[in-house]
Amino acid sequence: MDYYRKHGLYRFLWLFGILAVIVAIIYLAGKHLVPPEPTPASVTGIVEEYKADILYNLDSLKQLYGRNKRLLKKYELQTLLALSHYPELKEVFINFYEEEAFLPLASRPEPASMLGAKDTWQYNVIISTKSIDELEPILLHRIPFNAQIGIIGHELAHTAYYLDKNVAQMLLIALNYPFPDFRAAFEKNTDRRALFHGLGWQLLHYSQYARQVMKYDETNLGSDYYLSPTEIEALIKENY
Repeated sequence: MDYYRKHGLYRFLWLFGILAVIVAIIYLAGKHLVPPEPTPASVTGIVEEYKADILYNLDSLKQLYGRNKRLLKKYELQTLLALSHYPELKEVFINFYEEEAFLPLASRPEPASMLGAKDTWQYNVIISTKSIDELEPILLHRIPFNAQIGIIGHELAHTAYYLDKNVAQMLLIALNYPFPDFRAAFEKNTDRRALFHGLGWQLLHYSQYARQVMKYDETNLGSDYYLSPTEIEALIKENY
């Protein structure tokens, strides 16, 4: 019995050591995939506040930014206004759809399309219709118009970042995302990317609204993973 216990322990330690090495390799290999901090020189199309009651030229927006996009009717205008800040996505196929999901919004490549050539990849932006009680107040259908554009713009910043990534790099991003340090750098630099695409005010509106309705302050809600309102305001004042 002692022999089997002893060798069972050795086997466990050996497997644990191998797993630890694999995790370390994945983490170190993925660190360079964190989106680099964008530069202020890329700031374009700044609009302080979009309003739902303004008569935007929807047909013109569709012609300019709706190509290769499957839009949700209820969020059509918000999505097109966010897309107008991303000229690099004009020809990219993006499918916006709703489903019950934990995260209020998420952006990722369509798995089946990743089997083909990179220039044929398609991307999904998933909008949650139902989540856990804690996140229900910040689902897209519950937040103000300007804030909707901000959070959609954040997801499009992810999509824009994925444009030059291959399958192996996307896999490393997915494997590293659960690591808190990686996730924090990844999401904060995505916020900065959206801000330097001209969506700083919209991100600020979303960030302020989310903290207000969830009765959180900058010490908890997303403070480790996303830019706080104070950080966003500072970047706006510094660069706009």
